[in-house]
Amino acid sequence: MKPTAEDFGNFCHNAHCDSHHRNSNIADTLKAIAGKDRTLSELSRQVMTPEIQEQIKNANRDRALLDKLLKQYYDVRGHRSVENILSDPMDSVVVDGVRLFTPHRQVLAAGHGLFLPGEARNNPSHSYAWVNEDFMRIVFSKEPPGDKQVFKVKTTIEKALNRKQEVKKKNSIHPKR
Repeated sequence: MKPTAEDFGNFCHNAHCDSHHRNSNIADTLKAIAGKDRTLSELSRQVMTPEIQEQIKNANRDRALLDKLLKQYYDVRGHRSVENILSDPMDSVVVDGVRLFTPHRQVLAAGHGLFLPGEARNNPSHSYAWVNEDFMRIVFSKEPPGDKQVFKVKTTIEKALNRKQEVKKKNSIHPKR
């Protein structure tokens, strides 16, 4: 599911969710964010005048407030707070295309940096991860954080967790009758 109002609506419909004011609030906020994104896109193609710059500044501020609303009061994919990501009970959570297992998230929650050898090979710009100073986002970089101790989850643990994920996927396939 993409973090859009349309996909959220489809999810609610397919999951047979009851009509609820919280779901309506989420859908409305996602629509408003999409509107701000369109406005920012249109404004960025115009000649930069002081008025256009002011409109961009206001649209960015409004979008940030809407995103903060989703992060603070709801748990919506693509708009999750760092706290919700790190405390997620699932075995793995994908952040910016990187699968973070529980041991990875424990290292990040403790305030340390994390070396991701699999990402170093496949996606060097995501070799290291850490939570920024104000605990608002998980940062990925090809360089280690200068102010944090960096840890690496043992390869044997990562391989075991990956195998566990693969077994779960295989067991969830039901044969046709």
